Amino acid sequence: MNRKNLPGILLIGLPSLPFAHSTRDHVEIVYVGNTIILETGKKAKSLGIDAPEAGYEGNRSEFVAIASKNFNFCLVDKKSENGWLWKKS
Repeated sequence: MNRKNLPGILLIGLPSLPFAHSTRDHVEIVYVGNTIILETGKKAKSLGIDAPEAGYEGNRSEFVAIASKNFNFCLVDKKSENGWLWKKS
């Protein structure tokens, strides 16, 4: 990084620090392979993941939908601390 740019970067970046705080939400349900539902009722979707849809409302599950959902559960469980998912707000 060029040292001439450092004052400009600090001028832009430092004022935003008070607004960047961590909160945590409890994962209530792993809905499908790319979606979880938090305790607050909000849905959180993973970006860049196109997971097959599980069979809801009488529809058939797409191929490997259950495996995708189980894999998402393992990802959330490993990234959480006693069921809590950390996020930036």
